[in-house]
Amino acid sequence: MSKKEQETLNLYHKFYASRQLEKVSLFQVFQEKINANSVIYPGSFVHLSPAFVFPNVVLIDANQNAKRYFESADYKSLIDRNKRYPQKSSFQFFGQDYKTIIDSLVGQFDLILSFYAGYISGPCKSYIRQGGYLLVNDSHGDAGLANLDPDYQLVATINESMNEYEWNELNLNKYFTPKKPLPISMDYLLSFGKGLQYQEMASYYLFQYLGS
Repeated sequence: MSKKEQETLNLYHKFYASRQLEKVSLFQVFQEKINANSVIYPGSFVHLSPAFVFPNVVLIDANQNAKRYFESADYKSLIDRNKRYPQKSSFQFFGQDYKTIIDSLVGQFDLILSFYAGYISGPCKSYIRQGGYLLVNDSHGDAGLANLDPDYQLVATINESMNEYEWNELNLNKYFTPKKPLPISMDYLLSFGKGLQYQEMASYYLFQYLGS
């Protein structure tokens, strides 16, 4: 095996396990509250740990290293060793731009994840079942964008500290008020390209999808 091939096989460990960025505890908190079965994760790279908690998971990413990883690594054994549910896992990876919608997956998911991959909440909302959820951080402004989208309603926030997660459903109207007066709009947030500084902030935001 070449050095490059070995590096590909080690991508998950390098970027997630070794850095304690698997977020399994976060997904477990969500699962305990919402009991989701089907999850889609656009812009996922090789972050496959949602499949440790949720039995039906789809990842989408056009990154060439991610494509090579899922072509060659024994990721199914990794999932089977770490899964927290009794049934057989169902896992798929699509090596493509997440903005190109996969028609067969539309309306099939309880939860969509948006972490560090740009504007997910708009282009990929059709994947969510009505009444399903978007779990999002605001690193690229996607939580702020979802907050402006009438198809979403903020229903909870989650704060992270030392790999512990605090769930909150109270006083949600205090979020997304900018520290400085700004012309907040979807166009502005898209052009800004990252999250704003708000008076009250959370590590993660949970929106319910109200669209159809």
